[in-house]
Amino acid sequence: MCEILLPVITEAAVSYEWRGAAEELELDWLHAEAFDHPPTPAQWQRQLENHSLGWVCARFDEELVGFVNVIWDGGLHAVLLDTMVMPGEQRQGIGTALVRVAAQEARRSGCDWLHVDFASSAAAFYFESCGFTPVDAGLLDLRSSVSLDPSDETESRHSDHAEHTEAAGHSEGGPSDNGSHADHDDFGDAPAPADDAEAVDRAAAEAAVSFEAAAAAAAAAESVESVSFESGE
Repeated sequence: MCEILLPVITEAAVSYEWRGAAEELELDWLHAEAFDHPPTPAQWQRQLENHSLGWVCARFDEELVGFVNVIWDGGLHAVLLDTMVMPGEQRQGIGTALVRVAAQEARRSGCDWLHVDFASSAAAFYFESCGFTPVDAGLLDLRSSVSLDPSDETESRHSDHAEHTEAAGHSEGGPSDNGSHADHDDFGDAPAPADDAEAVDRAAAEAAVSFEAAAAAAAAAESVESVSFESGE
């Protein structure tokens, strides 16, 4: 059986341990104190074991006073989450040491990049104390009403078109702003009702007669022109 020795870094009276042991209640209490909310069970062990590259525990006289979690993409990118220090132990370098150990271990694990996002109030800590560089990034709040379904966008465009048509006073089959007819998907290509079938047949017959008459007139005109040309007129 092979035993892996995990690094323990000690500064003053605080010890820092990569993938150190921590109880659920310890982490719940620390998170509540650091982020000022009532303790809430968060199933830390499941999250850490299933989704983390590692984490760092900071202890003072065996009491958990600091913690940071490191998740990753399985390759070159790691991300800091939940950097937290007990309020009474803050501003003593514990947070900076937590991030330093996390960065060292992420690099040792093969990562090239360490990411973090934070509230604006923590900018000085991450940029000045920890050495992070400002970069452009984006965030999408998946709890909001934003839809990621492309069909919803298509429906929205159709709805906007219908609202625009109605607001402009267009009727079904009427002209649009550019002088053309309304979209065929909405109207214009519908089959004629059964009651109008005879009228359609009559119109078709009349059109055929008119076409034949026009063709005959054109042929007569060509004959006249031919005779005139031959006679020299």
